[in-house]
Amino acid sequence: MNRHQKAHEGAFAHTRYLVRHLVACRDVPSLEDLLYDYSFLASAVGQGCCPAIIRDLLALPEGQRTTPVDDALRWLQVQQDRLAGEERLDAQGVLVSGLRCPPGTVPFRRAQAAAEQAAAGGKPNQWKLKQAPGAVRSWPAAKLVLQGHQGAPTCLAWSPDGRTLASGSEDHHIILWDVLNGERLGALTVVNDKRAYCLAWSPDGRMLASGDTDNHVRLWDAASGGCSVALK
Repeated sequence: MNRHQKAHEGAFAHTRYLVRHLVACRDVPSLEDLLYDYSFLASAVGQGCCPAIIRDLLALPEGQRTTPVDDALRWLQVQQDRLAGEERLDAQGVLVSGLRCPPGTVPFRRAQAAAEQAAAGGKPNQWKLKQAPGAVRSWPAAKLVLQGHQGAPTCLAWSPDGRTLASGSEDHHIILWDVLNGERLGALTVVNDKRAYCLAWSPDGRMLASGDTDNHVRLWDAASGGCSVALK
């Protein structure tokens, strides 16, 4: 591993675990400051840390989550895919993302204040920014939207611990999702262009069974994604 790779991995680890450290220490004031540091968020999204940050924030007990933390969590849950899709996301791009949040929420108010201050050269002014294009008037009822299939879903199954969702689709794939943050954990491919029409987990959550349109039942290793046996 060369020096550049080591530096990159070091930066990734620092970004990846900073939120986790603050959550573990219950340092909510510092956590609030970090979650509204647009440069930090741009770096975190660029390094693919957003799903991990969402997971870490969910580990903070609800009674200890302040409104700024709760709103930041909702913001990341709703807009993580859009942020990750930006080619060159920077602090300004994250600020614009905040302006897409519902009016009255902390992300919107802080983004509005930061934009006004920047536009006025640091001096207070009287004008108010409106929402950015693509803004929402309220948070969506759905906490997560899982996107990854190229065809319509045909079946769903929750893992025994409730942390993983398996979804079958007409695109001949079964995708495993982390339901805390929407992260795609893996994909299983049903052979011969067939598709799964029913799914069931083993009691220990280590195996997934699929009933497929080629009249086979397949047993999948959830960790490796390999098909261990096909029953007919």
